[in-house]
Amino acid sequence: MKQEVDWSECPAVWRDPSRMGGQWCFDQTRLPIRLLFANLAEGVSLAQFCEWHPPVTRAQCEEVLAWVGGVLAGGEVKAETLTLAESA
Repeated sequence: MKQEVDWSECPAVWRDPSRMGGQWCFDQTRLPIRLLFANLAEGVSLAQFCEWHPPVTRAQCEEVLAWVGGVLAGGEVKAETLTLAESA
């Protein structure tokens, strides 16, 4: 079962339907947040991820992870959502 997360109020991300195919990206970047989850699933550390993607800071990654953690722990999911299993 896919868990959906409302990213619309997370300050560490942004989305513009006319850019990056409307994907949620790290704030001030064009790097989709789905890449963080894909890399973590492959065993990449946060330090390595940030080294590979220098516009993204560890603080941004931690904020995104805290946000999704809150939702998965029982936070409210709103209508505007992103499926974590979204493909590239």
